[in-house]
Amino acid sequence: TQLDNGDILVTTLGRSKAATGEVLKLSKGASQQTGNLALNSGNQVAISVDEARQIFSENCSRCHGADGRGQGPDSALFEVPIPDFSTIEFQQSRTDSRITEVITKGGSGTGLNPAMPPWEKILTAEEIKSLTNVIRGPLWE
Repeated sequence: TQLDNGDILVTTLGRSKAATGEVLKLSKGASQQTGNLALNSGNQVAISVDEARQIFSENCSRCHGADGRGQGPDSALFEVPIPDFSTIEFQQSRTDSRITEVITKGGSGTGLNPAMPPWEKILTAEEIKSLTNVIRGPLWE
């Protein structure tokens, strides 16, 4: 949305079952947050495999595909291939800490495609850990 003064506001969706979205103001050369709709609480609740799969479906499948094979409906928009999580090559070439880092910091924060958003302000640490576990296997079984 563009305001009368020329500022551009962007909203992030966050999770469908929790108010984790944000309202951000775009600015040249800086990242300025105009307001947080909700902050993650410090409460870290264990996430079930089904809940982690739901988080993946809601937030990751547009690019990575529902099956994690990198063929999501938006994958064709990128100039680089989206990783196929189901391959032995992917699984053997990434540590859990690297997967968690990429989810947490996004592409720009880890030297990868900047289209991969950072999820650290949207998902809790427990949700990110659960996504790492899903990427390691349960989603594809």
